[in-house]
Amino acid sequence: MYIDEASQIEKLAIAFAEMRKAGWDTDGELLWGYLFIDSDPRKLDALRKHLERIGFAFVDVFELADQNAGNHMLHVEKVETHGLSSLARRNVEFSNLALEFGVRDYDGWDAGKVERPSSRGSSLKSEGQLHMEASKESLKSEPRSKSAYLFVNTIKNGLISGLPVLFGEFAWTYRFNVRSLDVEFFGFAIFVLVFALFVGLVVAAISWQRIQNRSSDGDPVTQGQKILS
Repeated sequence: MYIDEASQIEKLAIAFAEMRKAGWDTDGELLWGYLFIDSDPRKLDALRKHLERIGFAFVDVFELADQNAGNHMLHVEKVETHGLSSLARRNVEFSNLALEFGVRDYDGWDAGKVERPSSRGSSLKSEGQLHMEASKESLKSEPRSKSAYLFVNTIKNGLISGLPVLFGEFAWTYRFNVRSLDVEFFGFAIFVLVFALFVGLVVAAISWQRIQNRSSDGDPVTQGQKILS
């Protein structure tokens, strides 16, 4: 139980000296842990929620053994900077907080070095660089022949435009003729199907012309590589 700040200073000074002797920067940020003990985990859970709300990270609640059997310990932590006075003040604050929540005891503190995530070095590639390289690889994997490139795109555009109309008209006409067996209407349906195919071919021709215009300055693969580089 920490009643006042002044009575702690001497022991805290010894602890800080040991940390500095171990090479720790006690003037900078450290990972400070705080421990609470009670036999009722529900009380510790209520205290945990309060501590999380005010910025402390939950670490664990575990059951103690040996002479403390039947008791549980709550461990929370926070990265912060402490001197002798501020840590002594924190101990008094948490002793009073334990009383407020009906927790048996604030058991003290521990400290550790802050494990910073390793920053990305220059050898690591950014997301943008990875995207650019993936785009380059995609371009390199395409056929380098301009005629093949144009042929594939033309066929694709024609099928995309014409087939939905073609199959839609065919399915509707087939269902209708099963009921009516109207020969004249079936002839009209064939006309519609041919017209749909014609529309697809027109779209393919337009697409062909657009692709030729875009690629008139050179091989599209080479252009893409120049843009990406």
